[in-house]
Amino acid sequence: MRWLWILLISVSLPGQAAEILVVAPPIFHPALEAWTLHRQGQGRSVAVLTPAGNAQAIRKQIHNAVIVGDTKFVLLVGDADRDAHGIPAIGPAVLPTCYLPARVNIHWGPERDIASDNPYGDLDDDGLPELAVGRIPADSADELRTILAKVMTYETSNDFGTWRRQINFVGCPGNFGPMIDSLLEQASRKITTQGIPPSYNTKATYGHWRSPYCPDPRRFRDETVGQLNGGSLFWVYIGHGHCQVVDRLRTPDQKQYPIFSMRDIPALTCPSGHPIAIFLACYTGAFDFPVDSLSEEMLASPGGPIAIYSSTRVTMPYAMTVMGGEMMNEYFAHRAKNLGMLVQQAKRQMVERDRTDPNAKSMDTIALMANKLSPDLRAERWEHVQMYHLFGDPSMLLPQAQTVTIEAIEPVSSGQKLLVKGQCPIAGRARIELVPPRDKLPIKPDARPRFEPTEEIYSTLHSTYQRANDVVLASQTIELAKDSFSVSLDPPANFAGRGFVRVYVEGDRDFALGSRDCEVRPVDAK
Repeated sequence: MRWLWILLISVSLPGQAAEILVVAPPIFHPALEAWTLHRQGQGRSVAVLTPAGNAQAIRKQIHNAVIVGDTKFVLLVGDADRDAHGIPAIGPAVLPTCYLPARVNIHWGPERDIASDNPYGDLDDDGLPELAVGRIPADSADELRTILAKVMTYETSNDFGTWRRQINFVGCPGNFGPMIDSLLEQASRKITTQGIPPSYNTKATYGHWRSPYCPDPRRFRDETVGQLNGGSLFWVYIGHGHCQVVDRLRTPDQKQYPIFSMRDIPALTCPSGHPIAIFLACYTGAFDFPVDSLSEEMLASPGGPIAIYSSTRVTMPYAMTVMGGEMMNEYFAHRAKNLGMLVQQAKRQMVERDRTDPNAKSMDTIALMANKLSPDLRAERWEHVQMYHLFGDPSMLLPQAQTVTIEAIEPVSSGQKLLVKGQCPIAGRARIELVPPRDKLPIKPDARPRFEPTEEIYSTLHSTYQRANDVVLASQTIELAKDSFSVSLDPPANFAGRGFVRVYVEGDRDFALGSRDCEVRPVDAK
């Protein structure tokens, strides 16, 4: 049997280093063949282990197989359901998870334990991962093949379209109270305005009718599905959630409109650019519940996300906010090469990073004032390390752009052209754009003193939503040769102030991007 021979040569013998440890019941072994060859073709070593028994035995098995300094990733394969009475499932496709006592989130949720794969990557028992751990909670070998095929296609794709710079945010009000909601709003603004470079494009969709980022409520679910199908680097949901559904948009006429649920998963048909989905919400990754969670079903869908990061239990706004910021920092500032390493480092940093800088101190102060029930903020952050999981292949390569260098742009007055010069390491189709800062709406939002469920109101909501996300003030698309370039942009006559020029280059074998700040002065400015 060819697959058995391949697996036998891929399994490391005692004393031999393996970069990737796979723990999978035998029923899944044949489905690992193509992916194992793919990883070996990248020069990466893989060891496939048959689980030794319960979670404690598997943890010991993994730790015994680790070669310190060489082993970096642990891929767990199989589901870990418990029945309605809390009894773990038994079967050929089951891989148990660990359970840790909950101490902080018990103030808001009924569960007294946390389903956690984190101990599998924690080598020194401090609760923080030394290895990057991910789980593919497949129920069958065919489901595993589907998920791994998406990973291999993702890594070898020659589609260098603008989905690689696209980041979508979908959210709904927290309604936790003024202080906590303020913290969430402040953190979301910080992540989007400071954590994400201007060279990336963001889209915001928010479930409150007063927000300029709220579409026609009747079309909210279509917007969510459309963003997932349109392809993006990250798709981020921030708000309330449960095992199989996220929150709804509520309007003053007592109607509720779905944002996303299990019933929408069959509509996922993303042809390329499968997003990495991040749920900053409760329960959406509860893979030990008697029914499959939203994360499990989305991952298993051929048209669904390439990977999902979500929680098994009740989450809290403060710790999720810190986590989201650390994840953005790992990708954009530290340019993480692998998805699992991004998650592992973000988890460590959210607990270990010094919290004395002004932004962290401000966030911590608000959190302490707003939440009297859990004043131990480090414990809250530590608990989120345990309850958040990566569903997908931790060794998956992340797309990282080459850098377009843009020279300093001379200030101009309104009505004058912006001269943009720079250097690009690749040739390709380039889109050069002028955009405003993210903390500045490109439109003046309309006043909304009351809500009336009329076609005119619905149309106004959707038009404002589209214009609020249409941030490009001026653009040019050109064929760019490698090395130096020079192009002019025509800012709108009514635009003045600070902005950014960003460049995206779509090549045949790679992509590149960059940005530079600029200034357009009013004509009467001295």
